[in-house]
Amino acid sequence: MQKHIYSILFYAYSVFAAPFLAQSMQEALKTHSIILLPAFALLAALVAETIALPVKFAQWSNKKSDSTGIPLALGSTMAIFHVILSFFLTMYMLDALGVVGGENMENWQNWALGISVTLVMVREVYLFCIASSAMHNWKAPSRFTVTLSDLLLLIFQCCAYTIYWETFLGADSVEKMHWVAMLVLAAGLVLVFYFMYLPLRMFDIMESYYMEGNEAGRRATRTVFLTGAILGAYPVIAPSWLFKLWH
Repeated sequence: MQKHIYSILFYAYSVFAAPFLAQSMQEALKTHSIILLPAFALLAALVAETIALPVKFAQWSNKKSDSTGIPLALGSTMAIFHVILSFFLTMYMLDALGVVGGENMENWQNWALGISVTLVMVREVYLFCIASSAMHNWKAPSRFTVTLSDLLLLIFQCCAYTIYWETFLGADSVEKMHWVAMLVLAAGLVLVFYFMYLPLRMFDIMESYYMEGNEAGRRATRTVFLTGAILGAYPVIAPSWLFKLWH
């Protein structure tokens, strides 16, 4: 039940709140000015996931079910996409801080970029190692710890999703396009969107597999792909008057 509540909160945020909050990030990218709010929000989101994910793995490993674990192909795909997402979010954070995005980068900017990329790789290796340790060695976390971790992961999902909306906010209304062109555009956006959406929702898929069994995991996977198709095409299929509000 608790998992469904967090999913509903995420979908409500995705449809109604994300486009509005994306405006500040769009301003940073257009003007190359330093805007601290989205930068610190992204940093907080990455830290939140780093803290929460090991707790979730410990929770899943201590739940007895008929699950044989998440399929290797699906797990590997989400892991690769997660690395891509982490780099994506880090680049946006650096852009909001004015480190990247200009025409000419100074020496300190190159150093900052190199250090940031290194930290992203260290973080991904850390998450892999700590998740493996949590799956085999950690005791079951308390209910309070699990709830706190769920909230942190929700924060991460919402912040990362906002970046997606910033990317496609400039799509504006497509009401004058031919319906065939709209379908082609929507299909392309969905495919690109999956690169970000799958690692965002991988927690739901993995929790379903480990906590409820293989069949529940397959249902969760189908649900994620379906909602990803809807949200990915949303910039195209959304009513034109919504874009007027966002601009």
